[in-house]
Amino acid sequence: MSRRDPEKRSASPFFRSGVVRSGVIRSGVVLGGVLLGVLVLGAGSLLSCDEASRPVARFSRHADQVDLFVSELREKAWRLRDDLLGRSGLDATREFVLDDRLEPARRLEREFRSLSPVYHHDLYPNRSIDGARWGPRLYALRTNSLGFRDERVREVALRSDAHRILFMGDSFTEGIGFDYQDTFVGLIAAELARDGVEVLNAAVASYAPSIYWRKIRYLIEEVGLEFDEVVVFLDISDAQDEAEIYFIDEQERVRAKPPHPDQLAELRRPRRKFGLGRRRGMWTVDEKLFEEYGVPGLERMELLMSQLLELLRSRGIPLTLAVYPWPEQVAQGDLDSIQVRHWREWSAKNEVHFLDYFQEFVKGKSRKQREQALRRFYVPGDIHWNEQGQKRVAARFLEDYRERRSAGAGSAPAERPDVVVITIDTLRADHLSFYGYEAETAPFLAKLARDGARFERAFATSTWTAPSTASIFTGLYPTQHGVTTGFFAQRDRIEQVEREGRSTLTMKRISRDIETLPERFREAGYATYGIAANVNVGPELGFSEGFDHFERLHAMKLMESGTAEQMVEQLNRWAPQLRAGGPNFVYLHFNDVHWPYIGRRPWYAGLLEKLGEPLAASYDSEIAYVDDALERIFERLGWQRDAIVVVLADHGEELGDHGNTGHGMFMYRELLRVPWVVHAPGAGVDSRVIGSNVSQVDLLPTLLDLAGIDSDPNSDLNSDPNSDLGPELPGRSLVPLLRQPAGAPERRALEEELESRALFAHRLKQHKWRSQNLWAVVRGRWKLIDDEGRFELYDTSADPEEQRDLAGERPEVVAELLAELEGLREGATWGAGTRTPIEVQVEVDEESIEALRELGYVE
Repeated sequence: MSRRDPEKRSASPFFRSGVVRSGVIRSGVVLGGVLLGVLVLGAGSLLSCDEASRPVARFSRHADQVDLFVSELREKAWRLRDDLLGRSGLDATREFVLDDRLEPARRLEREFRSLSPVYHHDLYPNRSIDGARWGPRLYALRTNSLGFRDERVREVALRSDAHRILFMGDSFTEGIGFDYQDTFVGLIAAELARDGVEVLNAAVASYAPSIYWRKIRYLIEEVGLEFDEVVVFLDISDAQDEAEIYFIDEQERVRAKPPHPDQLAELRRPRRKFGLGRRRGMWTVDEKLFEEYGVPGLERMELLMSQLLELLRSRGIPLTLAVYPWPEQVAQGDLDSIQVRHWREWSAKNEVHFLDYFQEFVKGKSRKQREQALRRFYVPGDIHWNEQGQKRVAARFLEDYRERRSAGAGSAPAERPDVVVITIDTLRADHLSFYGYEAETAPFLAKLARDGARFERAFATSTWTAPSTASIFTGLYPTQHGVTTGFFAQRDRIEQVEREGRSTLTMKRISRDIETLPERFREAGYATYGIAANVNVGPELGFSEGFDHFERLHAMKLMESGTAEQMVEQLNRWAPQLRAGGPNFVYLHFNDVHWPYIGRRPWYAGLLEKLGEPLAASYDSEIAYVDDALERIFERLGWQRDAIVVVLADHGEELGDHGNTGHGMFMYRELLRVPWVVHAPGAGVDSRVIGSNVSQVDLLPTLLDLAGIDSDPNSDLNSDPNSDLGPELPGRSLVPLLRQPAGAPERRALEEELESRALFAHRLKQHKWRSQNLWAVVRGRWKLIDDEGRFELYDTSADPEEQRDLAGERPEVVAELLAELEGLREGATWGAGTRTPIEVQVEVDEESIEALRELGYVE
């Protein structure tokens, strides 16, 4: 529109509304003349001169819009000023003067606004200013030692025993124009301080997700700040900022794009493109602007928010995402905005907690109702919330926060949940994407892991199924529960079968004196269900004890069709009972990942193309096959909503790492490091990654504690000191790691204990002519392997692949770990008593021997 065409100009709804009067037009001309200086000095920014700060916008009588002409100019000037500084390479300490008349504003700005070399802009630390200006408003601005807005100047410790929430956002979240105690973050901070919660406000004006991600990464990795939750507030301006302003350079620093000449021309003629429909944020209702800003902006925002989410989840920090409306959206009645729908779907897909503030501000369908909402909650002539708006945002957050906290508070949920333990036989941790694997082999498990707790250093007690699963069931090491043999045939038995048509295997089963996991849950009133697809998890070895319903599937007969499918079918048959009653304890033991690996369709072809290794592709396709079955089971039974779910493996698998394949013969990390995920949102377990050394012997006490059944599983063992009930449980309840924030005293004490605790693994190798004991000891970063007096020592921190044997270089460490092992062997560590395992005789025929040979259970 030409400035010289009064007829066309008067036809514009911007002028028809009577918003811009002659005095304001004259001031706009003056602003156009000095705007280049304003850009550089920031006088058109948060500290702009009074003329530019007049609240000239008001609600139009002819269109449900809010015109924010001067506020738009001010924000545009601020952004382009940053662009110029960023392009010139100037940092916050350099002076750049164009107009001495604006020196007071520039000087005041320099006292607390700075440019960051990493994430573009920030606040200086330890500042206290009473005369900060936003429009006509003067307010107090205080920053703490981290450069965050705060109630006062104070030193912020990098670690705290308090539960910490970090807020991130733009000028809305910073609370510009208001003293800190009157901003919504300040109101939340004051209220939650009564509950021992500390709030940190890292928000600064003119933000975008590129800066959210980079700043939080900087705080975590370079500053070393610890916090327990992150809350990010997004608005419609973020999309345009990402589309046309910010980019990330090769050094992963956030930079601003140089201003285009058209942008400068636009600012010299501000009325040309600042009419209705051209404002920031109108991409949610304007199709052209949506294509120009919304599409590329949302694409970049989603990428950056996903990077931020990955960063937080790698450290066990949950994210809350909040979206809120600008006045334009209130005026439009845009309750189900593109913005809301997009981030609601993204949050659901990524299992992120989502807060929709549109419901709080976009009230009613009539123009009058929307106009009342604008007057009630927004500063006149501004885009930001007034006092009532700040209170509304704080109240909604506190209500939501306390609902979530109360749902996970206490030692157990109000109603006893179902408890589900899933063992995936032979599953390596490092073949899952959430443990760093290059291929996505188990997307459903990855979702459970993202929303739950994941143990990074979980260890099996043995390298084959019978003893390690018995440790899961009993909370004892193999030499304590005694199940060191099972369906494992030696050559002499094969020869006997060949001669006589049958033979007898001698095995040791769990003693009836040992109370197993299903028995403990049944005593607590749970209905108990178990399905196992491995021959070594069955009644012969005592695994069916305590189950009301138990099924063992014939792994070899079902190998081609898949035992996972039979799991699904059996659970479908039990589904009416599982859904009707409760609480239920369910144990599932999948065997499909076990040798022989079958290339499962449709996953095998894609994995082979990606990995280029048929063996790994076959193995990984079995993982994908089990994962798909699990997803269908969970959809049918709803366990992901309120059950306590544990997923782990009995042991890993050798795939050539140390020149071997299969499992059972060695003690390297590919066999002993196992995945362990706990998904229990209703029991107070949030998203986190735990780095302490833990063992399968910790599962029983942890699960009982988490379900609120028995905080001291040893209580029934110690009532009679003269009894022969055997050793105390060596495991620990890991609930403090699962529920408490980083730095909490109880959690810290347990972490210190686990750091100094020794963990053990054992394998009895039986040959025709003798038996051989193979041991492993893990303490802290050290791992010792003892093969009948032949030692290997590995520093698992420096050498996680266990390729460099240090036994000859560090004999003192070998001696320390060997002393720990001798304590276990002699019973001095866990008690002097022993439970005598029961020997059982099981006849096997030629078909059974062939099945054992196929599974690798022949030595």
